[in-house]
Amino acid sequence: MQAIGAWLKLNGEAIYGTGPNPLKATPWGRCTRKGQTLYLSVFDWPKDAVLSVHLASKPLKASLLADPAKALQMKSEAGIVTI
Repeated sequence: MQAIGAWLKLNGEAIYGTGPNPLKATPWGRCTRKGQTLYLSVFDWPKDAVLSVHLASKPLKASLLADPAKALQMKSEAGIVTI
């Protein structure tokens, strides 16, 4: 039970007070939204370690909840963001 509590403490921001998945399909996991922030909970990373997400606008940044100061590399082209 402690492991669940630790996981919720680390990832609760992506769960509590968020809305449902605004994306059409997420075969890699789940997506929630709070304001202008999308939270991508990736449970099944692609084999090439590159996550592709169809978004209407280009995100300002991508980071892990566990280390928000460290920006992840991303590229946006033709409505597809790769992280």
